[in-house]
Amino acid sequence: MPKKIKRLIEFTKTPFGRKDLSKTLVNSLYPATRPFAALYRRTVLRRVKIISVIGSLGKSTTCRAIADVVGDARLSGFSNYKNSIVRNMLKHGPSSKYAVLETAVGGPGYMAGYASMLDPDIVAVTSIASEHILTFGSLENTREEKVKMLRYLSPDKIAVVNADDPNVMWMAGQTRARIITFGIDKPADVRARNIHILPAGGMDFEAVIKGESYPMTTPLLGRHTLYAPLAALAVAWSEGLDLNASCSILQQQRPLEARMESVTLPSGALLVRDDYKATRESVWRALETLADLPARRRILVLGGVSEISNKERYPFFKDLGTRIGRSADYAYLYLQRNQFKRCRSGAVASGMDQEKVFRIKSDPISIRHQLPEDLGPGDVVLVKGRTDYKISRLSLVLMGRKVKCRIMACSVTTSCCDDCAMLESGWKNDPFTGSPVNKTQ
Repeated sequence: MPKKIKRLIEFTKTPFGRKDLSKTLVNSLYPATRPFAALYRRTVLRRVKIISVIGSLGKSTTCRAIADVVGDARLSGFSNYKNSIVRNMLKHGPSSKYAVLETAVGGPGYMAGYASMLDPDIVAVTSIASEHILTFGSLENTREEKVKMLRYLSPDKIAVVNADDPNVMWMAGQTRARIITFGIDKPADVRARNIHILPAGGMDFEAVIKGESYPMTTPLLGRHTLYAPLAALAVAWSEGLDLNASCSILQQQRPLEARMESVTLPSGALLVRDDYKATRESVWRALETLADLPARRRILVLGGVSEISNKERYPFFKDLGTRIGRSADYAYLYLQRNQFKRCRSGAVASGMDQEKVFRIKSDPISIRHQLPEDLGPGDVVLVKGRTDYKISRLSLVLMGRKVKCRIMACSVTTSCCDDCAMLESGWKNDPFTGSPVNKTQ
């Protein structure tokens, strides 16, 4: 039997492996279901306002923030592709006032179909970044695909856009819809100012809406996470909703699982989990947050960076090391040898002690034995990593979870490790390589 078939069989013995497979099969039916979904939108949901959230980063958090503000209680999960969008739309009926739908593309050729199917009333655009850059080839190609949703909008519709992102603002110039902006650094209709990161996680800031100030405290962590509540407030303002009530709702918004999620460990140290994915921009923003956090020691655990081409990897990892050296006191890097060397070189050049830059050579859980023995109050540990490296297993061990899974990489995309049935039982053999897995705790 071919090795690939053996791996697939072993993989589908797990609940999430079967879920991934079924998701792939269901999405293959999308060309047949899209016309039905479009008809459903124009008949059953003809009086429902559909809000589509698009962009490269921050879609899920933004989608949740907007749904909470407009009262879309049917939003559950964060599937955002092909038939997942259809399924999420079908959860809504004539009694719904709003339907908030996260809308993602994996490459060219999807957004125009989504636009005609959803016929959205409001489109919120979070960012244009390097996620799927290896497929699109450039940020210009990425924005050219995503702008098709905005070009679909008629003049009586609304586009809520990130004023700080030049590619998003280029997209705003391509639509006939009414434009409402949100941001931090640039002038915007809805803007955050006086941002302060709190030692135990979370932030204080002022939301300024057309000159009116609304003081807020949020459990979200990192300046970049504020774009989500700002976009939600922009939608609330455009819809004439009570802004004080909207602010109160958003102050209760918790970070999504493994997305800049702050957890106080039993030792008293602060763990910042951002281990869901690791495109370059999300790594940069996480490092900036680490540098801003009040701490006696800042510790980084990085499990790879995704969407880096072979052509750019050497200068990229040198630059990454420079950024790490400016942000962290200790760095544990789950990188290939050449990548690690370039990264360490950049960190040392920016003033970091070479003895405090470590390469992780085995599974992520092994790092726990290399962390400072006196880890405690005042320390911050940022865990950041690629989806397939599943660096989140280290976060879970530090939080006290039992973890026996030791595979080096995993292609499951339907869930974080937190809920995987194989987390505590572990594997006899790695389903992706066929080699034995070390189960030693």
